[in-house]
Amino acid sequence: MGRRIVVDALIVVGAIVLGLALSIKPWQGYQEQRRLADRHAAEMRAADKSREDLIRKKAHLESKAGRELAARNQGYTKRGERPADEPN
Repeated sequence: MGRRIVVDALIVVGAIVLGLALSIKPWQGYQEQRRLADRHAAEMRAADKSREDLIRKKAHLESKAGRELAARNQGYTKRGERPADEPN
């Protein structure tokens, strides 16, 4: 009876070791896929943020105030107005 317990225990331990050995490669593949997914998700969040910023800038530049600011930055003035850097 004692010998039977030892054989059964060795079979169980062997099965556990075999199961762990066979699961290493799939586990490594899972980890690599997870890292790739995380990296792509971060890139997608960055692209979305950049897109939102561009949409905001476009909306500002297309607004009346944005067009006026862009024109003033290029040196344009309203009629009768003198540029700030021009002497009186």
